[in-house]
Amino acid sequence: MPDYKELFYESQAELADMEERLKQMILEIRSFMRKCEEKVISEDDEKK
Repeated sequence: MPDYKELFYESQAELADMEERLKQMILEIRSFMRKCEEKVISEDDEKK
């Protein structure tokens, strides 16, 4: 019979790892968006 307590703790650890990876992805996406925004703004400035 499976040890449900152990399975629970393992699943909680996996979820915590996923949460950290998602947070890192959010930071990467925000950084990419900021770089894109800066590029668009600098291109607009060059056209003026």
